Amino acid sequence: MERTYKIKNLLKELLTYSVLYKRDVNKIESNQCIRCKNGIEDWEHLYKCESNELTIREVLERSLILLEEILGNKKEDEKLKWLREINLDFIKILYEKSEILNGKEKFWELIRGVYNKKFDFITKDKEGKKMVEELWEFCYEELKNEFWKKRYK
Repeated sequence: MERTYKIKNLLKELLTYSVLYKRDVNKIESNQCIRCKNGIEDWEHLYKCESNELTIREVLERSLILLEEILGNKKEDEKLKWLREINLDFIKILYEKSEILNGKEKFWELIRGVYNKKFDFITKDKEGKKMVEELWEFCYEELKNEFWKKRYK
């Protein structure tokens, strides 16, 4: 199931109304967003819909705080130290313009499951690199939970 999600997400083929309408599934009469009724519900609209409780940036920033709380509660001081050291560089990279996706920020790459090589240069330390990967995976999951899973339910 997780693998299927990752592949469909990367290909932007998650079951939005646009995809269901195109496939003529269950007599879907329109590809319009049923939440905001203001545009076609395609993969991108799912994340930008004005009916979402949070924006992408809010989810990313909340993810940093949430992971810090989780690590603090687990008394994982070494990881917490690394998170605090890398978090600003991590966010700064996410808000840069993407070289892959024209006109988009790098956080759109993360949403699609693409790991940007710039993250590898945040730190040279092995433990720091592990924390960057853990933070990337955590943000990816939080975005999926906030936008896709809420919409799917």
